Amino acid sequence: MPPVRIDYGSLTFDVVPQGMDQLWSLRRQITVPYSAVISVAHNVHRASTRPEGMRLPGTNWPGLITAGTYWRFWSDDKVRSFWVRHRDSRNCITIRLKNQSYDYLCIEVANPDAEVARMTEAIQPYLKRR
Repeated sequence: MPPVRIDYGSLTFDVVPQGMDQLWSLRRQITVPYSAVISVAHNVHRASTRPEGMRLPGTNWPGLITAGTYWRFWSDDKVRSFWVRHRDSRNCITIRLKNQSYDYLCIEVANPDAEVARMTEAIQPYLKRR
């Protein structure tokens, strides 16, 4: 079972950590409007690095699991991110957001290329309006 499932709705999508990942990330789900998505990418490099900032709240066992909210609040460029990643960063996607509580989501899914394609299709009408 992948660590995260994405449920697509008509105006929003839900990022739903699965099983114990709800406990590790301390979140049952995150709901995001499609209009808030700046970009979505299968970014292995981003996923293989460490999250920026302090873990508030969440879990981090180096080499095993990174899950939860990470917040860099001490500089001018404040960044708040949500992560659910196990050992394999090759299955992670990064979703950049605007005007939300998170600046980006870095999540591990079953099929990253399929999720990127599906998300890109879902946000396309909103990208044209900008």
